[in-house]
Amino acid sequence: MKRVVLKERGSKRSFPFSKDSESDAFLREIAELIEILGQKSADEAFQMMSPYWKGVNDIRQRELERETPYYWAMCILHPAIGDNQPEWYHDQRFWPPPDRIRRKYYSHNG
Repeated sequence: MKRVVLKERGSKRSFPFSKDSESDAFLREIAELIEILGQKSADEAFQMMSPYWKGVNDIRQRELERETPYYWAMCILHPAIGDNQPEWYHDQRFWPPPDRIRRKYYSHNG
């Protein structure tokens, strides 16, 4: 997988299923990864995320943080890119995640 450097991006739209700033920040990281890894616009990322959690009133109840933003972005992207590979995480082509995400979520040193 091509190495990517994440830059400040992202839509300023709010997520209707986010009820606090911590959830909103986590969702924005997912959207940013969808933009970069999927080569989508901010609006396209938002549009892809909205149906993924359709019917959810408060994302905190879904324990979203059990997985990383990279995991969620890839789960949302894979059906959209047409490979229908729900177990994408077993494919070494998709590892490692971008450096900032790897350091923040996959580093044992925090």
